[in-house]
Amino acid sequence: MVNNSNYVLDESEKKFLPIEYMKPDYVLEFERQITLARNIERALCYDKPYNATEEEAEYHRKWSIPFSLSSLYLTAVNVDIKPPEYKSVAKLMDVEPFRTAVMINISPNWKGKFDLKGVAGKLAIKHFKNTIEAYLKTCSRYSKWKFVLECGGDGDFLHAHIVAQINPKIEKSVITHLNKGNHRMELIKFWNNEFKYTSYPAKKGTEGVLKGKFSVQRILIRKEEILVDKLAYLIEENKPEGHKNSYDLNCLFGDY
Repeated sequence: MVNNSNYVLDESEKKFLPIEYMKPDYVLEFERQITLARNIERALCYDKPYNATEEEAEYHRKWSIPFSLSSLYLTAVNVDIKPPEYKSVAKLMDVEPFRTAVMINISPNWKGKFDLKGVAGKLAIKHFKNTIEAYLKTCSRYSKWKFVLECGGDGDFLHAHIVAQINPKIEKSVITHLNKGNHRMELIKFWNNEFKYTSYPAKKGTEGVLKGKFSVQRILIRKEEILVDKLAYLIEENKPEGHKNSYDLNCLFGDY
């Protein structure tokens, strides 16, 4: 099976997204605290004077002493925590561990058909947002999510990127739902219901704009560093060249 985690559907085209190795914030914070704790520990072991600040002393009590004999602590000489160790770090930091997620890209076939800054554009944004939220809230498939509506490189192409955490209690059934393409059928159903009274982008409204082969694309996310990168991609200022929009619609929703 081809892994498309380095691609996103953008303006009806599959575009390569260079994935940079990005660690979760809690892993970076753990590495920082371990570094500080080890420095203090070395000074104490060699009876070297070390005038620790109150903050440093707290780090020493919290990290160096309790975990000085743990395998994770002892192997963190270079403080370079790898993905297989993220789950252990999450437990130590008391944060939610990584859960399988999905990125869904929606790229309707309506580029240049109406003015996004006009009345039709504002209504399209409203209906598009309602469509996505209706799907995400169905059957408790997703625990949390974040999605963005964008205008495209020329400012005339409304499309969306969604990142959603799969509910771990029903992960198997949700993945089956995605693999069978049922997410696409449901999105089309909600889409048609939302747009049924509109007359744009054509006389027949939005009929058929999601029937294209690549109009709805999904990518399963099974690695935390990929998830961090995909969530960052939803923010305009983080986009690489070739993926930037003409302007920011300021339509970022969700609490992922």
